[in-house]
Amino acid sequence: MWTLANISGENNLNYRDQILELGILRTIVKNLGIRPYKIIYYRIAAWLISNLVRGEPFPHFEQVKSLIDFEIHLSRLKQYLEH
Repeated sequence: MWTLANISGENNLNYRDQILELGILRTIVKNLGIRPYKIIYYRIAAWLISNLVRGEPFPHFEQVKSLIDFEIHLSRLKQYLEH
């Protein structure tokens, strides 16, 4: 995931678009909901996601709508860490 975050952060939006077209974002968000991970995993996921949604033209909503689930997972992580 770190590698994808690094690649998607390049100024070439073609990299970002290719990663989104492969559906990697959906897979990452889905895996975040399976079980709690170490905090570094969430930090890298947040870095990757921020790289995937920035830049103009913005990605299509269909490609990034799974981020709504990511917010739910972060909320669960917060609850997990508070207990």
